[in-house]
Amino acid sequence: MDWILFLRENITLFKEIGLLIFGGIGSYVALQGLSTWKRQLKGKDEYELCKRILIDLYQYRKGIKVIRNPMMFSSEDISEDLKELDFEEKSYKITVNAYQNRWEKISDSRIKLDLDLIESKIYWDDKLEDLFKPIFEFENKLFRKIQDTLILKNPNQDDEYKRVVGKNFHETDGDYILYFLGDDDKYEKELNSNITKIEYLIKNKLKK
Repeated sequence: MDWILFLRENITLFKEIGLLIFGGIGSYVALQGLSTWKRQLKGKDEYELCKRILIDLYQYRKGIKVIRNPMMFSSEDISEDLKELDFEEKSYKITVNAYQNRWEKISDSRIKLDLDLIESKIYWDDKLEDLFKPIFEFENKLFRKIQDTLILKNPNQDDEYKRVVGKNFHETDGDYILYFLGDDDKYEKELNSNITKIEYLIKNKLKK
C-alpha cells in the first residue's frame, strides 16, 4: 500500500497542482471571453459609426443641393431693414442672408463629418478620408464662387474689382459650380459618384 501512503503524504501537493491546472483553464476561458467581448464591442462601435457617417453624409449632400438652388426668395431673409433699401441693395442683402442661412446647414454637417472621419481612422486608417477629399474640394470651390457672386452683386463694390472677379468667375466654371443645372449637371454627377464610393465602403463594413 505504498501508493496510498504516497497519496496521503503528497495530497497537498496534488491539490495545489489541481488548483493551478483549473486556474489556468479558468484564465484561458476568461481571456477568450474578454477577446470575444472586445470584438463584439468593436463591431458595435464600428456599426454605429457607419450609420452615423451615412446620416451625416446625406444631410451634407442635402445642404449642397439647397445652396446650389438658383432660386432665392425674400422669405429667406430674416432681417427687418429691407424697406429702407433701394432695389439693388435689397437684392444684395437678400442674397447675402440667404447664402448665410443656407451655408449654416453645410457647416453643421461638415463639423459632424470631420468628427466622424477622426473616429474612422481608428478602424480604417485614411481610407474614408481619402474618399471625402474630392467632395470637400468641391465644397471649397462652391464657397469661393459664392464669395465671388456676393462681390459681383454688391452695389457698393468697386467696378474695376468686380470686372476682374467676374472675368475669373466665368472662366472657372462659376455658373456651373454654383448652380444646379439639371440632369446634365457635371458637378452634380461628380458629387453623386464620390458619394456612391463612400456608400460602397460603408455598406461593406456594415455587412461584417
